[in-house]
Amino acid sequence: MPQPADASSLVLVASPARHVRVLAFNRPERRNALSQALIDQFVTELARANEDNSVKVIIVTGTEAYFSGMRISNIHEETRPGGMD
Repeated sequence: MPQPADASSLVLVASPARHVRVLAFNRPERRNALSQALIDQFVTELARANEDNSVKVIIVTGTEAYFSGMRISNIHEETRPGGMD
C-alpha cells in the first residue's frame, strides 16, 4: 500500500513496479468520498505522473474502504454563492 508523504496527505503515492504509479485516496473515515482538497491533490499527483516519462500505468484505489463518490454536503457547498474555500 502507498505510504503518505505526511499525515495530511489525502492521496498516497507509490511506485511498486517499473512504469507503475499507484494513487490511493486516503480518507477512510469518509469512505474515500471526494472532497475539493482530495481532488486538488489527486490532480497534482496526476500531473506529476504525466511529467514522469517512466510512468506508463496509473492505478487509482482507496485505502481501507471503497469509493463512495462525492459527499452531498460538498456539492451543496460548491454550488451556493461563494462556493468552497
